Amino acid sequence: MRLSELESLVPIRVWADGEFSALGKAAHQLPSMLVFLETRRFLAQVFTNTNISCVITNSELAKEVPARCGVAVAELPRDAFYTIHHHLATETDFYWKDFPSEIAADASVHPSAFVAPKNVKIGPRSRVEAGAIVLERCIIGEEVIIRSGAALGTEGYEFRK
Repeated sequence: MRLSELESLVPIRVWADGEFSALGKAAHQLPSMLVFLETRRFLAQVFTNTNISCVITNSELAKEVPARCGVAVAELPRDAFYTIHHHLATETDFYWKDFPSEIAADASVHPSAFVAPKNVKIGPRSRVEAGAIVLERCIIGEEVIIRSGAALGTEGYEFRK
């Protein structure tokens, strides 16, 4: 996605257009990330983390962002970032495309466990024990044990209005 595609959604001005395929914070290591920058405190991370391809920041810091990055300016960079995240998560398939759940033939799921009917993959030789809950958007790799009573796919721990 390009920064310029977001100008109609949130109050940002694109100074230098750029492309991103993930959202994160300056220390994260996802490829081609859009991040926000509110203070100089994290500017060094923007320079050293080559996974960052686009930055939403204020007009003062925009002049200091590395030339390799797309830059958008917002009065409240963090708010703009989370508004973009919310839009992408709820109105687009940016983060996820639905699929029917898949359980490998040699995986085992206890009869009292719950596995959502869509958006779950359970890999080979994995085991879901009694009473475990596997909600949508869970990808379980090979030889993984989900213990009794575990709940996967529940709400995250960081919230923003």
